[in-house]
Amino acid sequence: MGTSYAFERFGDDPDTWNVGEDGEGDGNPGMRLAGRAIQFWSACQDGDTTVGAAAAAFRMPPRLVAEAVHAHPWMFLVTPDRILPKEAENLLGETVAAPLPDGLDYAALVIEHEGE
Repeated sequence: MGTSYAFERFGDDPDTWNVGEDGEGDGNPGMRLAGRAIQFWSACQDGDTTVGAAAAAFRMPPRLVAEAVHAHPWMFLVTPDRILPKEAENLLGETVAAPLPDGLDYAALVIEHEGE
């Protein structure tokens, strides 16, 4: 039996539940809304928290949790040997948001907070 997720994608508005006053919209949380919820939840846990634990708590795919954490200004994703970079340099030498690398075991990534 497969995993049942409450949400499998983010809504278009990053800060809301994406439902208007008229009830229209997809009802998917925005990425920043999810990131703030994950930050609060993670800070309330004892010890290290992983993307997998957050994914189970929020019933979201680990990739979505990793994306929300990666985009959050005060949280970081950590592998056993490095912190995933949030910024990269493009071909023009400009600093841009770094994408999440493919092929990672997202569920195993540790969530860290700035100042820890």
